[in-house]
Amino acid sequence: MKFHKKKIAITLFVQAALLLGVGVQLSGEPANAALTGSIVTSTGADLPAEAVAQHALASTVKLSLSDPDGRNAVSGSGFFIAPDMVATNYHVIKGMGAGYVKFSGDAKQYRIVKVVASDPVNDLVILYVPGTNAKPMDLDPLQQKIGETIFVAGSPLGLEGVFSQGVLSAVRSNGDLQITASISHGNSGGPVLDGQGNVIGIVEYTIPSGQNLNFAIPVKQLLNLMKIANA
Repeated sequence: MKFHKKKIAITLFVQAALLLGVGVQLSGEPANAALTGSIVTSTGADLPAEAVAQHALASTVKLSLSDPDGRNAVSGSGFFIAPDMVATNYHVIKGMGAGYVKFSGDAKQYRIVKVVASDPVNDLVILYVPGTNAKPMDLDPLQQKIGETIFVAGSPLGLEGVFSQGVLSAVRSNGDLQITASISHGNSGGPVLDGQGNVIGIVEYTIPSGQNLNFAIPVKQLLNLMKIANA
């Protein structure tokens, strides 16, 4: 597989229509909330895996979406980066007409109201999902060390609340993170975390013909999108 540097092409949908369609804003809700994500630098000792899992799964959601005809359903993963704001992969929501998110172990679903900002080239999108009290996850954009322990949270094959462990096996020339933590369809858009529970990447894809050839978008690309959305 050839790795190449991605071009930067950002598409913004600030104060736009409902998710991939036209409609009205929820009554009493702002048209667009500020993306005030928490940027941190990991210092000190790593946390026990159990602590990272508890922290990650509390802010990670399963996305369920359907096409405009309400026929074909897809699922993916996402995580809160600011109050009412969920980050995921652009390819998860592309072509879909309506969607909801839900937390593991909670039957309640929260409607995806609209796209706040998207970056199709880097496969990222930020969604407006009001009504939850989810705590935003901390983001660490600094270069990670190859061989360090990482974790992935998400909903592989639609199974909610799955947490896996691996290592950062490489950083590709385009900046993508290569990881060994187990991922499957449905993990797309979920967070990749370091040993202190900070998000360092967003799960994007796997190469099924190999073993443990899993890849994530570095979180700095998400921070770039957040910065532009706030401009």
